[in-house]
Amino acid sequence: MPQSNVMILFAAWLAVALAGLGVLFAEWRAVRRLRRTQRESERALTLLTKQTESAVAMSVRVSQRLRRAERLLAWSCERVGQLELRNEGRSYDQAIDMVRRGADAGRLISNLGLTRGEAELVTLLHGRRRAG
Repeated sequence: MPQSNVMILFAAWLAVALAGLGVLFAEWRAVRRLRRTQRESERALTLLTKQTESAVAMSVRVSQRLRRAERLLAWSCERVGQLELRNEGRSYDQAIDMVRRGADAGRLISNLGLTRGEAELVTLLHGRRRAG
């Protein structure tokens, strides 16, 4: 009987040891999977960080170019406005000169782009007075 108790004890110890080894092996595999997942996650995070940095750098450059384009557009609009004002005065000055040299309203319209009303007004105000 004592020997059978020892055998039972040995079998129980062996069963517990094998169960422990099984648990240890399962834990070892789980740790390996976790490490692999961690490495993949770190690689993905590194890639995302690089892509984010690249996107931020591009957006900064685009923002700078946009600001430059806005400044250029504002300057261009202002310059066009100045030129239009300047040309308006010149058109009337040219029209007055042309009328004084004998041009009629039709020539003012075709040469200077004045409207019919503008051309007739300039002709009326600055044209040669006809002896009547």
